Amino acid sequence: MRLSIRNFAQIESADIDFGNAGDLTLLVGQQATGKSLILQWLKLVSDPLTIRTDWERFGSNWRTDQLRPLDLFFGEGLGIGYRAGLTSIKLDGQEIRLKTLFNRPSGRKITQDTGPVETAYFIPAHRALLLTDGWPRNFQQHVPGTPYVARAQSERLARWLSDAGTSIFPIANKLPKELRDLFDQAIFHSATLNVDRSSPQSRLILKANQNGAPIPYMAWTAGQREFVPLLIALYELMPSGGNARLQKQGEASIQTVVLEEPELGLHPKALFAVGVGILHLLARGYRVVVSSHSPLMVDFAWALNRLRIAKSHGKASISDFLRAFDLKSTRSNKDLAGTLGSTHARTYYLSYSQVKRIEGMAPLVHGKDISSLQTYSSDPDKSSWGELLKYSSSLAEVIGQLDFDFSSLTEKELAS
Repeated sequence: MRLSIRNFAQIESADIDFGNAGDLTLLVGQQATGKSLILQWLKLVSDPLTIRTDWERFGSNWRTDQLRPLDLFFGEGLGIGYRAGLTSIKLDGQEIRLKTLFNRPSGRKITQDTGPVETAYFIPAHRALLLTDGWPRNFQQHVPGTPYVARAQSERLARWLSDAGTSIFPIANKLPKELRDLFDQAIFHSATLNVDRSSPQSRLILKANQNGAPIPYMAWTAGQREFVPLLIALYELMPSGGNARLQKQGEASIQTVVLEEPELGLHPKALFAVGVGILHLLARGYRVVVSSHSPLMVDFAWALNRLRIAKSHGKASISDFLRAFDLKSTRSNKDLAGTLGSTHARTYYLSYSQVKRIEGMAPLVHGKDISSLQTYSSDPDKSSWGELLKYSSSLAEVIGQLDFDFSSLTEKELAS
């Protein structure tokens, strides 16, 4: 799956190959380089009829003019980023036209029960904002201007929690045991996550021990608040039953999982656990797309590619995959590692051009494929992994060039 964007908002050009089932794609770049816009375009062109159905179900006024759907989808005022005659959006080489994007086949009316089938599952950034005092808001309860992906995921969380039992984490039949253990050790630390239904308004609570007082939502760590909506998404995406995927109408419909900024609020140990969760999604056949500001996420892409290449030359085995991702040598993990041997990982860097084409005009964003991730490359974008390593490498280089032997100092002298 390849998405091409030209002249939308601050993006002058971006060509992103999202690969096939079981492939990983990373988008990196500074703030406001359009990573979220690209991911939202991926959702929009994947599921236009699902989006239209939601708008009609919740009474959104989307038909007033050509740009109104874009305002509703991206957020109020962002529709003007689409410039008639200049903006071009292509999916697998096919031009996407706003006039026909939301048309139903032959004008057929689609009901909630008969379709359409969603193909892209979007987990937005700032997940803590989806919850109010520990409970998600419904689609229509969000303030005007809230992007569709946030509204839709909030509605999905509300439905899931309304149907759930009292216990939310841990649950024996939810997620592989190794993954539950990682999340417990890195994020919950033996605390349990439950639904408190004793008050008029249901709410999520943490309990440090069985007899301890409940910990209200605003007293959770920032990482816990960001992680819980992601946890529930993983519950949906990884139903019990081996390598099963999320189903609708009896079929596994979701092909692509989009995850924005998984690192929000998380310590590297917790983010590594999320990275292992991403490996499980890949092994189930999802195409996974991640935007991130964390070098650790790029480390996962780097390792997956290097291991796949080495394996193709007979120089890497399943045990190497297990050691790389700190996985125990269990049958399920060996199966997981065996599947990852065919995963292709791509990394794209979004950056502002340093050349202003018109005097007084702000620089525009270009996308660049840096999938080789060569730290020894002559291309600074590749060697710095899209600037993620730039500043730590620069600091290390300066210190390394000093005419001083730091190894001769004691720990006390180094810390003084």
